[in-house]
Amino acid sequence: MVSSKKIGILNEYDKEHHAKLSLTLKVYFENNMSLTRTSNSLQIHRTTLIYRLDRIKNLVDADFDDPMQRFFLLWSYYLME
Repeated sequence: MVSSKKIGILNEYDKEHHAKLSLTLKVYFENNMSLTRTSNSLQIHRTTLIYRLDRIKNLVDADFDDPMQRFFLLWSYYLME
């Protein structure tokens, strides 16, 4: 799936469910995938962050261990802003 479509899916999910998955993903990547820094930046509990990341992975079939997927997801996020 193209990364911009994945971000679009997250944006639609956020609108429908009043969630912040798209922002969560952006902040997570900007914090070099650090759970501690990301949860602190978003002011949410670590388990909430883990839940959101699992939800993101399931919604868009993302592999955060793949550096190219991370790059294109973050790049797509910036393009859609």
